[in-house]
Amino acid sequence: MPELARFAGLIIQMYFDDHAPPHFHVRHNNVIYAMEIETGRMKVPLPRGDAKTADEWRVAHKDELLAAWEMVQQRIMPPPIRGNY
Repeated sequence: MPELARFAGLIIQMYFDDHAPPHFHVRHNNVIYAMEIETGRMKVPLPRGDAKTADEWRVAHKDELLAAWEMVQQRIMPPPIRGNY
């Protein structure tokens, strides 16, 4: 599974051939959460401050996340996403 970024104690990953809607996984304290790229929705929310941090990062990198999603659907390793949230 490609790792896209690490910041503020969060690890951002995507899985190859994952199900729709486009989303990424946030690993925090060995728990994995899924966040939709377009909306920021989560079935199981991160702890409050971490959810805000992850969502701000999602908004700042939305285009890169969508491009990475397209790549992993084709089993192509996306490049890391650089920059702060």
